[in-house]
Amino acid sequence: MVKARRNRTTIIISQRVPNIMDCDQIIVMQNGQITARGTHTELVKSSPFYAQLVQTQLGGDYID
Repeated sequence: MVKARRNRTTIIISQRVPNIMDCDQIIVMQNGQITARGTHTELVKSSPFYAQLVQTQLGGDYID
């Protein structure tokens, strides 16, 4: 999927963290509202909701 996205704007809608971890920008939504925006590393540090998703789905293995 990374090759397909190279040099293109791609919108991915996913509830699975592994599908979006390598994206340049991730937008986190809760209850229909944008609550955070950033890279995976930035969001793990700044968004408790996103960090909880990572912990739940990946067991914390990808928390930088």
